[in-house]
Amino acid sequence: MKVCIVTPFCLSNSHGTGVQLLRLFADDDYSHLYWSSASGFSECDNSLLLEEQFNWWKFSRGKGRLEQLMGLMGLSSVWRHNELISDSYRNLLAEQYRPDLAYVVVIDETSAQKAVSLLEVLGCPYIVHIMDLMHPGGLQPQMSGFRRLFAGASGVFALSENIRQEVLKFPAPACRVFPIVRSIGRAVQLPPGPDAPLRIVMVGSLYYQAGLQCLAQAWDSLIERYPRLELVYAGPQSQIHNYLPARLKKILDYRGYLRNEEVEAILLDCHLAYLPGPCLPTHKDKYSKYSIPSRLTDYLMAGLPIVAYLASGSATEQFLTPLMPLAVRRTMTPGALAQAVQEFVERPERWQAASRAAHTFACEQCSVEGVRETLMNELQRAAGIADSRKRVSAHTPTPDL
Repeated sequence: MKVCIVTPFCLSNSHGTGVQLLRLFADDDYSHLYWSSASGFSECDNSLLLEEQFNWWKFSRGKGRLEQLMGLMGLSSVWRHNELISDSYRNLLAEQYRPDLAYVVVIDETSAQKAVSLLEVLGCPYIVHIMDLMHPGGLQPQMSGFRRLFAGASGVFALSENIRQEVLKFPAPACRVFPIVRSIGRAVQLPPGPDAPLRIVMVGSLYYQAGLQCLAQAWDSLIERYPRLELVYAGPQSQIHNYLPARLKKILDYRGYLRNEEVEAILLDCHLAYLPGPCLPTHKDKYSKYSIPSRLTDYLMAGLPIVAYLASGSATEQFLTPLMPLAVRRTMTPGALAQAVQEFVERPERWQAASRAAHTFACEQCSVEGVRETLMNELQRAAGIADSRKRVSAHTPTPDL
C-alpha cells in the first residue's frame, strides 16, 4: 500500500508531530508532502516541500498586486487563497504521486484548506489525524476547510479527548482517540543513590516558560539539599536560547540535538524528568487544551518519575491522570516542586514504585507495537473505499450545517 503523508511541517524530530509520524511510519514505504519550512526541513529523503521560493508577502500589503507583478515577470506562485495553483506542482503530483491512501495531519483552518486542495489533486481516499489545534477557542462551524476535510475522510483520529470533542461538531466519520507512541524500551533500574549525582532531565520543547520559571525559582533550595544535582537537556539549542531562564542556563548540562537512541541512553542515566507544561489557562494558550508533548512517552518508557507543571483541564493532565500521584506529581509552586523531588529521591521504595508504574503504562498504552496492527488495519480499510463521496473536489459546493 502506497501512503502519502500530508502535513503543514517537516517530518523531523525537532517537533512533536514530526516525532510521532516518524515513529508510526518508520518501517513503511511512504511519500510526504508539506508546505512550510518554519520548523525546518524533513529528516527523510521522500519529502517534497511545496513552498514559495521567496516569502513575497512580507514585502507587500497587497497580495493581488504582487501576484500580478510576479505574473508579468514570468514567475509563478505556489498557493493562492490556500489553493495549490502551481501548474508544475499539480502536474508532478498528478503524474508521479499515485498513492492508495493519504494520511493527513492539519493544525488549523489554513492547513485544512491547503490539505483539501492537495487531496483534490491526489484523488485518493484519506484519513485525518489531528495532533494539535492552533485555535484556542476550538473549531467553529464556519471553518469550511475542516468541514470539507472531515466530510470526505474515511476515518478521523484525535490525539486527545479534547480534540475529539471538537471534531464531533462536524459531520464526520467516527473519531477515535489515538495515543502518542514510541517503541518499547528499557527502564532505569536503580533509584538515585545518597552519594551519587542526582540528574533531572528535559527533552524536546521548552516552550512553557511559566513551568521553567517555577523550576528556576526552586533550584537554589534544591541544590542546597542535593549538592550534586544536575539539570540535563537534549534538544534543539534554539529552545535554550528562546525559552530557558537565565538561572537555568548557567547550570544546564546541554547534551545536544541527538538521535533517538542517544536520547534514550541519556534518559536511562537520569533519575527524574521535569515537564514544564502545558501550563497556562486553557483559553489563553493554544497548546494547553489540546496538545500532549510527544517526548512524554520517552520519560514514561524509561521509567522516570515525572514532576510536572500542568494546567488544570489540559489534555496532558487528562493523559497523565492515571499515573497521579504515584508516578507523576503535579506541582504548581517552587515549594511543591522541591517537595515532590524530595519524596521521590529520599524514599527509594516510592521511586521504584513510580518507575514501575510509568514503564508499565507506557508499554500498555503508548507502544508503537501495541497500536501498529490497529493502525495498519485502519489504513487498509480506508484504502479499500472507492466511493466517490470519499474524494475531495476543491470546486464541490459545501452544504450548510
